[in-house]
Amino acid sequence: MRVPLFLIGGGLCVVGLVALFSSSFLHGVTSAKGGLILLATAIIWGFYGVTVRRYMRGYSPHQSFGVICLYTALCLAILMFVYGDVRALGTLGAGPLTLLLISAVIGIACAHVLMYYAISHLGPLIEGGAEFVTPFLTFTGAAVLFGERLSAWQWVGGLGVIAGSLLMIRSHHAFTAL
Repeated sequence: MRVPLFLIGGGLCVVGLVALFSSSFLHGVTSAKGGLILLATAIIWGFYGVTVRRYMRGYSPHQSFGVICLYTALCLAILMFVYGDVRALGTLGAGPLTLLLISAVIGIACAHVLMYYAISHLGPLIEGGAEFVTPFLTFTGAAVLFGERLSAWQWVGGLGVIAGSLLMIRSHHAFTAL
């Protein structure tokens, strides 16, 4: 955080996020309660990155993911048996099970290992800042797949987030070169 480029990039990310979501709040698409839930989960997700960096230091991203998967799987298996309907899995056909498997490999395994790699090389702060790009990618995906349209302000916000993330990543390289 001592590099001015980082502060500029972080500020650009925050301004970009405000631009991305402001029209949703102004037009009543997003409620204040939904915004607070989003903020709470973002804070928790930020602590997740810091925790991974602290406790998985010294392990490769693949090993870190394996360890965290074991802890998570144990907790989720207990919750599944207590609150879930395990028999429902048996009613799924091959198509939905295949999509579930593909989703798990791409959305959980690959994404997390790449995230742990970024945390180990860039740190949780810069990795978290780069994750600000996710809402813009989601908006863009919805535009392409479902015909939703982004306002000019949302495009400006999304491009601001991308530029801010790139500046934050660049600040890491500038800091490590010192």
